[in-house]
Amino acid sequence: MENHPILTTQPLDIPALEKMALEGHAGCLLSFQNLTRGDDGGQGTIDHYEFETYDAPAQKELSKILETARGLWPNARVILQHRTGRIPVGEPSSFIGVSSTNFKESFEVCRYVIEQIDSGVPIWKKIIYRDGHSAWADNRPKPQRPPARV
Repeated sequence: MENHPILTTQPLDIPALEKMALEGHAGCLLSFQNLTRGDDGGQGTIDHYEFETYDAPAQKELSKILETARGLWPNARVILQHRTGRIPVGEPSSFIGVSSTNFKESFEVCRYVIEQIDSGVPIWKKIIYRDGHSAWADNRPKPQRPPARV
């Protein structure tokens, strides 16, 4: 349905994504951005996030989430993009845009998409602190890469 990549290593173009979400709809546009924060609640000052993913399975899961959301809320338009790689403080790592004729529906759709992403899409967030130490977010284990072929 959409002609944009769901996963990207490039900075997110929020105005363009919002325009795609709003295209053809009126009434309400809900724009959600997950930003790299500068403080981790007492753990230290954050320098940046690093997102790792298994691209094909993650793309498949994210597409499935969008397809399900569009089926559950057929009157809403949903756009999703998630950035991978290094994301500096203040920059968005993910964007969800929902437009519909009803603001309550937009919030429901957005919440659904966020919760589905958090429930197991193979995307991992590593927090890199200014003092050099790092930690994987959400107690998720470090992703295991398949062994390199010889």
